[in-house]
Amino acid sequence: MAAAQAQQQQSTSRGPIPRILRVGVILGGNIIEERLMRKRETITIGQSAKNTFSIPIEGLPMHWPIFSMENGRYYLLFTDNMDGRISDGSGVHTLDSLRGREAQQRGDGFVVPLAETARGKIVVGEMTLLFQFVSAPPLQPRPRLPAAVRGTLADRVDPHLAIVMGIS
Repeated sequence: MAAAQAQQQQSTSRGPIPRILRVGVILGGNIIEERLMRKRETITIGQSAKNTFSIPIEGLPMHWPIFSMENGRYYLLFTDNMDGRISDGSGVHTLDSLRGREAQQRGDGFVVPLAETARGKIVVGEMTLLFQFVSAPPLQPRPRLPAAVRGTLADRVDPHLAIVMGIS
């Protein structure tokens, strides 16, 4: 508890805490994975096990960078076979409407910058990906046993083995 408060005081003294990306994957109506992405890095989806989210469905490429980190800002990359909508705080936009106006074409897909208030839903076949930016919860300290339960080094040594080792 004290470590979490110290971390919070340090982060507030350095400036505003950056919001982190929270991503959930729904497959067949069930949430199969949800993660808080504390590291600000590119997030990939696809059928390969090397992706951030490995999802074995048809229509999904082997490797696709769904959220790209460029210059300290996230960008959403989507293709023509993806459907969904994004809310940036000022309004809700469908991916179809973004393809026509705000999205820039890059390779096989389209790119849209995401604000720190953005949230949305991306659908590819039977997979739904939900995302939103949230304030990072404090890290939980590693659980430790009380000192009375842990014991000392002398408690861990078997006396019979110690006698045999000492004699030999």
